[in-house]
Amino acid sequence: MSTAETIGTEYFNAWSSKDVSKATEFLTDDVEVFAPNGTFTGHDGYHEFMDFFVGLVTHVDDFVIHGDDQTATVWYNTHLQMVDSLVAGELLTLRGDKIARINITFDQMPLAQAFGGSAPEHK
Repeated sequence: MSTAETIGTEYFNAWSSKDVSKATEFLTDDVEVFAPNGTFTGHDGYHEFMDFFVGLVTHVDDFVIHGDDQTATVWYNTHLQMVDSLVAGELLTLRGDKIARINITFDQMPLAQAFGGSAPEHK
């Protein structure tokens, strides 16, 4: 496994087991998270992004990671209390041996449906 794959897998295992504080151990102090719902900076910003979210997680599966010594791409399926399947992808960028940047994207349609939006139904 490459450096980014190893660190990315350890990071994923921490947050997907709902241990957000452990996940921050794999992040630089000034980490930047770019997500569909905003940009979050530093450990405080990361907690703002993740704390509520992981409370909704019932489990995560279909984890795949590929990378080199500086970057890794991640793909997984998150299952939430109100959404059976929320597919997500991340690009993790390292600085040294920590994640300095996370670009995350996820399928917003299931969330729109769960909260009364008019998105077409997934089949």
